[in-house]
Parts: sequence; structure tokens; C-alpha cells
Amino acid sequence: MISRRNLLGVAIVAGTVTPVMADPLARKKFQNFLKSAVSARGRFTQTVTDRTGHQAALPSSGKFRFLRPGCFEWVYEKPYEQKIVSDGQTLWLYDPDLMQVTVKSLDANLPATPAAILFGNDSFAEHWTFKNVSDTVIELAPKVAEGGFEKVTMEIDAEGELTALTLVDNFGQTARLEFSELVREPIDRKVFDFKIPEGADVLRDGMPG
Repeated sequence: MISRRNLLGVAIVAGTVTPVMADPLARKKFQNFLKSAVSARGRFTQTVTDRTGHQAALPSSGKFRFLRPGCFEWVYEKPYEQKIVSDGQTLWLYDPDLMQVTVKSLDANLPATPAAILFGNDSFAEHWTFKNVSDTVIELAPKVAEGGFEKVTMEIDAEGELTALTLVDNFGQTARLEFSELVREPIDRKVFDFKIPEGADVLRDGMPG
């Protein structure tokens, strides 16, 4: 089930992906986006609805930055704070309200998740199939029922920018992420080296450590 604490937590989280069933135009736009956005920053808004279309969580917003493959920082600012960071090997989920940090292996959690669309590598194509919806929309479905998601829809505008992701989980909840203010710029890999705050409780792969 999608919630503010796990929507992109383990899933947050593209390299050179080849959509094997996508329309040529949509595929070209997608590939051009990946090539041009090796490192970038931007903002997002997120809404979550249940299978009946009713709001299932408070709308949220925040900022992100990434250096593909594998390095990213995803920060929820409203209505609650949460930070998700990866240095390409380790994934940290920091909840300042709880003063808790969950530490996971990125390799074990990224490839089969929708977040690999932004931050992953070639292995993403091994886990998902692609099909065209229109010249600007591509739908992805997992090859194996894992990761908790039924399908993901990517929207790419006329200029070739990825403007939105819509994720449907196995419980019928839908999360829509809309992106804005995307700026391509060099980012030092060192900024993704997360420092655990002093006094925070640490869970490693869900276990105290």
C-alpha cells in the first residue's frame, strides 16, 4: 500500500533503457531524456488516491536531485519531512519526526521498482515491459509481481521532458508525481554521502543495528 513513508522509499529510486514495445516516437523522446538528464535537480508534487478515486493521503511536495546511475536525494518538505538518499550502494530513509534512519542495500531494492526510471541502470529493462499509449505516454508493467506495483505511466511533453509519473500499486492505489523546475547541471557525487544524525535510531534492512 502506498503511503507517504514508503511510496518512493524503497521504490524511489535511469540508465540506457531500451523500451522494447514502445512507439518509436515515444521511445526516442524517452531515450533523449535519459541521455540529457544524467544529473539534474527539480521539484515534485505528489497526490495519492484509492481505487475509487478518493484522496488516500495528504498531497505532498518537495525537491530532488540525482546523478545516474544510482545516486539521488529525494526530499519531502510538505506536509511532513522525510529524506531518501542513495550514494549508489546504500539507501538511507530518514524520518526527522521519528528521528529514525532505515538503511538498505540499493542493489537489493532498486532494479524492480518504478524509481529506477529516474535513478537506475540497464538492469531496469530486465524487470519491466514497455508499451506505447500515445506519442507522449509510455506504460510500464512488471515482468514479475514484485516491488508492489501493478503499472507505471510516464508522460513526456513535446520538448522531451519527463513531466509526470503515475504509479498504481497492487492495492489499487494511484500515486501521481508531477515534476517541475528540472535543471540539468553537474552534481558532485559526494553530496549523496548521507551522514546519520546524532541520536537517531538506526534500522538496517528493517532490523535495529
